[in-house]
Amino acid sequence: LANEAGSVLEVIERPKGEKNANQRFVCHVAFAVDDVAAARKAIEAEGLVFETDSVVDTPEFQTAFFRDTEGNRLQILKRLKPLF
Repeated sequence: LANEAGSVLEVIERPKGEKNANQRFVCHVAFAVDDVAAARKAIEAEGLVFETDSVVDTPEFQTAFFRDTEGNRLQILKRLKPLF
């Protein structure tokens, strides 16, 4: 679900072979940003660390995941092509 303001609710399919809800793939908040690299730099400047194995940087989609100071998994993303 998405609106013209850029708010999006995504339902992501569980990867094949995952029998239970692996928290790595569910239960996180995502923030749409205009510039993933700049947002990442600002977040890292606050001392937060990004995952290295979940970065996506394709012509259609850019994303990176990190954990906040309480351990919650968060995502920054930019869709270069609309979902619909």
